[in-house]
Amino acid sequence: MPNAYQSRAEREISSALTRYCIPFIYEKPTAVIDAGKTKIWYPDFTLPYGVLIEYFGINGSHDYRERTKHKLKVYEENQFEVVDLYPADLRGSWHQRFLNRIDSTLEHQLADYRRRIAAAQRHRQRPRKSRSMAYSKMSRLFHTWR
Repeated sequence: MPNAYQSRAEREISSALTRYCIPFIYEKPTAVIDAGKTKIWYPDFTLPYGVLIEYFGINGSHDYRERTKHKLKVYEENQFEVVDLYPADLRGSWHQRFLNRIDSTLEHQLADYRRRIAAAQRHRQRPRKSRSMAYSKMSRLFHTWR
């Protein structure tokens, strides 16, 4: 675990991930496209399968809220799944709620994957007409029309 977390909350999140044996990389450089330009951002935690965890710890600042909205919008546009956390999310016995959020995010990814696979399989199973079948149908149409 790195010693240089940005906040006590990030250290607590790191401890929870470690406690439950969830692998992560802290502030992994991540390429995003923001306003048509490629930029490198450093999400707080990156889990396997591209799931990001971002802790937004400043309350009451309009500018910070706007930056938070923008950041989440850019992540969505770049097809990243984000578990966004705020100070209220780390109160009480928060570990189980946190694990449920991660679980729900991974389930969403799995459901999306299964939908795409099923659609691809349906597409592949459609009977395809061979070129000769299409040609013979056109030929019959042409002969009957003459």
